[in-house]
Amino acid sequence: MFCIMNHQHEGQIADMKRKTNDELRQPRTVRSQQIKKNIYDTAINLLHDYGYEYVTVNNICRMAKISVGSFYHYFSGKDELLAGFFSEAFDRYRQDNPESSGDMIEDIIQYFCSCCDFCEEQGLNFLRSFYTPYNSSTSMMQNRAHDGTFASPAMNDTVKKLIQCKSEGILTEDAEPLIIANDLSIITKGSIYHWCISGGGFRIRDVNERLLRRYIHSYLAETV
Repeated sequence: MFCIMNHQHEGQIADMKRKTNDELRQPRTVRSQQIKKNIYDTAINLLHDYGYEYVTVNNICRMAKISVGSFYHYFSGKDELLAGFFSEAFDRYRQDNPESSGDMIEDIIQYFCSCCDFCEEQGLNFLRSFYTPYNSSTSMMQNRAHDGTFASPAMNDTVKKLIQCKSEGILTEDAEPLIIANDLSIITKGSIYHWCISGGGFRIRDVNERLLRRYIHSYLAETV
């Protein structure tokens, strides 16, 4: 009796394994991730091919073959969507640097420089379309929650590190982590913008790293 039931059970498992992925019911979380990625990829492709002006919710929905209602189920607007560009850069940095170097200031500098590398890889035409005054998603300080956190994981990580640096006496007493983090973001965007209007004639990282080090040096405690 047990053997018969065991064989039946094995047969059911074998039948399930023979089913294709299309026949199996996809978990809701997986489906949601796929839809969000489809929306994001569609927006980035529109930027690449047509420019920022064409990245509208209607165009995204039309190209992604989803409803406007579905779009707003996952994103509050296209600025939140495009902010994913910086999240992608931060995710890649974390993958390449899974552990801290032990020097929080150096980690912060290298993150912003890796962001420059990521941007440069996207190409001149794409960055010229992305870094427009109309694209408020380039502001990493936007969308601050009630608890003081930001929509940008990179900004949260930077502010957290700067707060710790100040508590450990690495930064001067008058250093304000939030302001410093914002300034580092502005310097980095300035380096990227300068690269765009200069026709990409230099490495963004080289210019940005020099400026970041000069700026942050003014906040280092004398004992460091």
